[in-house]
Parts: sequence; structure tokens; C-alpha cells
Amino acid sequence: MTDQADLLTQFSNALVTRAEAVKSAVVAVRLRHERHITGMVWRPDVVVVSEQSLPRKDDFELVAAGGSVLAAKIAGRDPATNIAVLRLAGSIASPSIAAGEAQTGAVALAIGADGTGGASARLGLVNLAGAEWHSSRGGLIDRRIVLDLRLGRREEGGPVLDAAGACPRCCLAGRRGARCAARDRRSVQRPDGHVGR
Repeated sequence: MTDQADLLTQFSNALVTRAEAVKSAVVAVRLRHERHITGMVWRPDVVVVSEQSLPRKDDFELVAAGGSVLAAKIAGRDPATNIAVLRLAGSIASPSIAAGEAQTGAVALAIGADGTGGASARLGLVNLAGAEWHSSRGGLIDRRIVLDLRLGRREEGGPVLDAAGACPRCCLAGRRGARCAARDRRSVQRPDGHVGR
């Protein structure tokens, strides 16, 4: 039993380490009534968010890791792929996250923003890692990646890590929240014509 307990402790500690290492990669995008959604820092001056959850306006306030508040403007929206891009007035540091490859059955650790400069985490599995597909709105997505985990609405839009801490996808949950349908990193590059990997 001791060996099993040690393995569980090691697994738990590894998850904590992974979450801690990437918490600066998420920001909270402030909405009305003290609500927020999660954005993923794509570059020091670019944040990617869920288009369907983002209000129709141009200016936003973001809460970065540690609690600092930043201004951002909408740079592009693509409802077909559920991706929107915010461009920051300044820049923020974010961790370098290696690109990975999603595999069915792999551990998936979804990271969200808690709204005050901290992070939240959800654990699940990659339920499906398929080929490219078209969304219900006609957008071409590089890979169909379905995660077997539930997210709160505030957690939608953050990175999803594999067991090695690599991020093959950003997590953009469906409206019903039953499952998290992730987007391959390659799909997050054209809403403003400039955003790349």
C-alpha cells in the first residue's frame, strides 16, 4: 500500500507542478457583473479567447497572473472556429510551452483563470483525437480533439496540457459544457491575419 500511496503522491505533485508552471499563460477577461472567462496568452501582446463567450465590444480588461490589470482591444473574431484575438496595450511575460500531439486516452490537464490572478485546474482524458473537421458554423479545424472533462464557463479558453506538460491545444468548451472540444494550436492563427503559432 505504501508504494501505491507514493505513486499517487508523485502523480498529484506532478499535476501541481504542471499547473504552477503555466499559470502565467492564462488571464481572466473581465465581463459584466463580476464574471470572467479565461484567455490564453499566445504571445506577449496577444491573448486568444473563446469567441462565443466574448461580448460584442472592442475594449476589455484582463487580469494577469499575480493580479495585475491590463487593457486589451479586440483584434479579430472568427465565429466559425470559435476563436477571438485580443491585442494587449502592453506586453506580459508568459511561459514557453512546448507543442505536443494529442493522443486518445492521454491525460489532459485544463488550466483556467480564477479571476484574481490565480489559476484553476481540471483533470480528464483525451476522449477522441481525430482528423480535421468542420465546425457546425463551417470553420475548418485542424484536428477534432474531444476531452472527457467538464469545465466551468469561467475556465473556457485556457491551455490543455498533456502528461509531459506540452500543449497541443487550447481548450474551448462547447456552449452546453458537456465536453470540452479543444482546438489544435495550428487552428489559432488567422482571426486577425497575423497570429501564428
